[in-house]
Amino acid sequence: MKKNLFKGIKTYKLMKLLRIFLVVIFGLLLFMKQEKSYSQTNISAIGKAIEQNDPEKLGTYMASNILLTINGNENNTVPTEAVKMLTTFFENNPPQKVTIKHNGNSSDGSKYAIGEMRTSNETLRTYMVFENDELVELCFDKE
Repeated sequence: MKKNLFKGIKTYKLMKLLRIFLVVIFGLLLFMKQEKSYSQTNISAIGKAIEQNDPEKLGTYMASNILLTINGNENNTVPTEAVKMLTTFFENNPPQKVTIKHNGNSSDGSKYAIGEMRTSNETLRTYMVFENDELVELCFDKE
């Protein structure tokens, strides 16, 4: 009788540990899935903000320091200055359509998206880099 009691206790503890393990595993999987979809949402939202000629909205996704490149001119700046530069750029090159062609993860852990922005008279290559789900680099170059 005593032997069966110990066996029951061991089985109960093992089942409890297994349940905890499974909850942790499913929690991690859910967290990883949400992280990916959050980045995809940022990429889509940034593309939409560009299409809608909304530099202010773009500024909400920027890190505290951003590398903004427009037609080969690099500027390492803060979001408020980047928004001003983008406002001028969009006034001279009103976006009509933004298409994301490819996105992924870099070996350094950052995420990126490559696409194009069409204006009435040209198509510009668009490149975005994210670190910790913040936009750290935005580039518009002639193709």
